Amino acid sequence: MQWHQVLGFVAAVTPLTLIPGTSLTLVTQQVIAGSRSDGVRATFGSACGLLVHATFAAVGLSALVMSSARALTAVKLLGGIYVIWLGVTTWRSTRRSVEPTAARRWRLSWARLGGFGQGLWSNVLNPKAASVYLTLVPQFLISSRPIAPQIATLALAHMAVVLV
Repeated sequence: MQWHQVLGFVAAVTPLTLIPGTSLTLVTQQVIAGSRSDGVRATFGSACGLLVHATFAAVGLSALVMSSARALTAVKLLGGIYVIWLGVTTWRSTRRSVEPTAARRWRLSWARLGGFGQGLWSNVLNPKAASVYLTLVPQFLISSRPIAPQIATLALAHMAVVLV
């Protein structure tokens, strides 16, 4: 893979990364409810979620999800429910001093994983990230070379964009 292909991918994916969505909502929630370091952990988890999508793309699972209307709808619904849940838990956390046990009761099961785990899941359930690896990544691949290392290179560049 040539360096100009990686730079082209970075130029294409940067605007998509800057569009507010699930990851930004999660990081904001983590900072409000916890601390800046919780937000950093959520950001790292979200970046690692890109590796999951890259792996799915390398083995062809992204294409399967995107071609199945039911599977894509399920991923969209799960992602939407997760964003709504982030909003509800953030709102409820402001009342934590009044109702500490109720706030704990309403947490998602993976909330115990902390910011990193939540960031990871928010990105894995994000159809926008999946569609990047289905529609955008193939445009930067050289078909005569092994695909998996190329996808890994682009995923690492994408992670760098997220972390910067």
